[in-house]
Amino acid sequence: MHRSRGLIAAMGLLACVTACSEGTTAAPPPAGTTPSSPPSSSATTAPTTPTTTSVTRPASPEKLTEACAFLGGEELTAALGVSQRIRSQEEPEKSFGVVTNFQCSYGDLAVLTISAVPDDVTPKSLTEGKRKSCAGTITPLTAGAGGWFCTTRDGFAKIITGKTGHGQVRILELNLIKPSDRPDAYETLAKLVVDRL
Repeated sequence: MHRSRGLIAAMGLLACVTACSEGTTAAPPPAGTTPSSPPSSSATTAPTTPTTTSVTRPASPEKLTEACAFLGGEELTAALGVSQRIRSQEEPEKSFGVVTNFQCSYGDLAVLTISAVPDDVTPKSLTEGKRKSCAGTITPLTAGAGGWFCTTRDGFAKIITGKTGHGQVRILELNLIKPSDRPDAYETLAKLVVDRL
């Protein structure tokens, strides 16, 4: 009974995950300039304020707190072979019962969602439920558990896989707004993120 309730709750949560809402604006980062200060004898250095594309890569953290830390914007564009310069933006955390979603948007290129679900279900049971959004071929991935990618009915490329760790099933879902002409990169991206989960 507990497993069924957990699976139903998890599937409901994953069904609620949507692409990054367009039109959402975030406050611009603080300017990199500093106020006037008295002259000093030390050399001037560049500001050290980190940008949203410069993030620390965790190694399977005990507690999930964000999605952007698992995939940098430069890593995404490098894997896809595009020269587009993008910034990652962490979206507000969303909880649905026992499931928590963390979401990172990468401009008009992609949205990464990391879902944390109690481990009384399997990654495959959660990823299988997302197949209904696919149109056409579903290609298996070797990265993680229950992984695959496809083109959705909306024309996105969906990459999804998961793993179990730290008492949770952690699912990554990367939606590319426009499918890449390098689908071999999908396996690379899935492995990169799932290894960090």
